Amino acid sequence: MKNIVVYEDIEESGFNPLDQLRAVFELKAGMFSFLERIFFLYPEARYHLFYREQLKGVVRQRYQAFFHNTLNVGLDTLFINGKVLFSNELKQEIESFGDDEFLLVNGDKVICFRLKGSKLPSIVEKIVSQKITDKFVISHFRQEQGYKVKSVEAKRVESIWQIIKENGSILVDDFNMVDKGGLVLSNVGNNSVLTNEPDIYIGKNTQIAPFVHIDASKGPVYLGSGVEIKSHVLIEGPAFIDNGAKIYPGYIRENTSIGENCRIGGEVEGTVFLANTNKYHAGFVGHSYIGEWVNFGAMTTTSDLKNNYKEIVLDLGDCECNTGTKMLGSIIGDHCKFGIGTLINTGTIIGIGVNVVGSKIPKRVSPFSWIVDGQRDTFLFEKFLETAKIVVARRNKELLREDVSLLEQLFSKTRLVLKRS
Repeated sequence: MKNIVVYEDIEESGFNPLDQLRAVFELKAGMFSFLERIFFLYPEARYHLFYREQLKGVVRQRYQAFFHNTLNVGLDTLFINGKVLFSNELKQEIESFGDDEFLLVNGDKVICFRLKGSKLPSIVEKIVSQKITDKFVISHFRQEQGYKVKSVEAKRVESIWQIIKENGSILVDDFNMVDKGGLVLSNVGNNSVLTNEPDIYIGKNTQIAPFVHIDASKGPVYLGSGVEIKSHVLIEGPAFIDNGAKIYPGYIRENTSIGENCRIGGEVEGTVFLANTNKYHAGFVGHSYIGEWVNFGAMTTTSDLKNNYKEIVLDLGDCECNTGTKMLGSIIGDHCKFGIGTLINTGTIIGIGVNVVGSKIPKRVSPFSWIVDGQRDTFLFEKFLETAKIVVARRNKELLREDVSLLEQLFSKTRLVLKRS
């Protein structure tokens, strides 16, 4: 496939606040982002990315070899919704159509479609103007003659809480797709144990200290390159620990994904950590989704189960949403900081750039808030940015001009909304 378009549709409300600093297809589920999973299966394609224009600066920096929000996509193009969990099975389904044009759906959800020649512009213009919807695509195919429309089992993710709920099964599928089980490319410390080694992968230059137990009896465990696992760590699969992460004494329970260069200790379960986040100390984080550059003070703990065992309802700002699950901790945006002993209630959503000291945290926290024992104020942007630059420098990185510009836009928007309310 020469040309591949990966696009955001306009129905993205279930991904806030993690979609504020990245396109939805950059979010991680299992071992990959949605985009990385497609690229893994189609490494030679020419990629065109379509997403909200305000993100163009930061996304273009991350994917400089790709085309961004451009009308020129070629004369034979595969369009993939950016929320699709791509797979070998879906790739085989696509290849079964040969050179034909087609649309693959799951119910009323568009998975992907292929168009050629003069039929492309009307679709591309809709995508560029950010007006693409499932209804429009399906209607377009059904009105035209000669198109093939087929229903498939491929999965599309519609919310952060769906990722949290299904991360374990996604991890298993990704591990099987990568097909590296049983490869141990680094030395394992004395008195450390690998249980069910055929479902364990350990990358190069990874350090496993003595008295570590990696248990893949209930699901695979993948450790990337340059990972450090300190003594007295238990890791249960399914689990994924990305390149450069460090794991300190504690318990990494099943269905957990840990991003690049994270520092994680204590107890975690069923949680996705994006890159460069610190949870160095004791404390529990369960069934949560955590952005980049987050820092958890010692003994910071999330609740992930209500005392009455009822399903968890989220406050989305303009409405409430029943998540359909009884196990859901917190959804935490990038650049958040939590003081020691912070207690976060079940089903809490915390926007980007929030600083919390003490408890009494609302179930929904606006971006760039400063909360001390339940009392809320707004961060001064200059102070927020000063701290963010220090944190990023600790990983030998820097905030680029594009990063600062986007953060400033989001801060201005947040301040305007708060003044109106």
